[in-house]
Amino acid sequence: QRILLYRAQGVSAYKIVNLLQEEGLKTSKTGVLKFLRKYALTGSVGRRPGSGRPTKITPEVLQIVEDQMQFDDETTAVQLQSLLVARGYPLCLNTILHSRSSLGWTFRG
Repeated sequence: QRILLYRAQGVSAYKIVNLLQEEGLKTSKTGVLKFLRKYALTGSVGRRPGSGRPTKITPEVLQIVEDQMQFDDETTAVQLQSLLVARGYPLCLNTILHSRSSLGWTFRG
């Protein structure tokens, strides 16, 4: 917020860094410039939509997990992992646990 306020007042990026450092905030000219560039491009300082790592939990994986849990609701994560690997979806146990809980299955095993 202060970076944008200073910039609106016509303060240079270098001067903004000095002002923030005087306030006890650790920053760099590169950081301020990246912040201002992102704000100029998007009009926001938040994350861009779609940024970050894409999920490995595809609708196909969710359907396989749901079908198996409907068939046998005591299926363990290790058993689900074996089933998914056999079908070409090599996922770690934490991902499988997350997919199962996102479907509403709470059994932890």
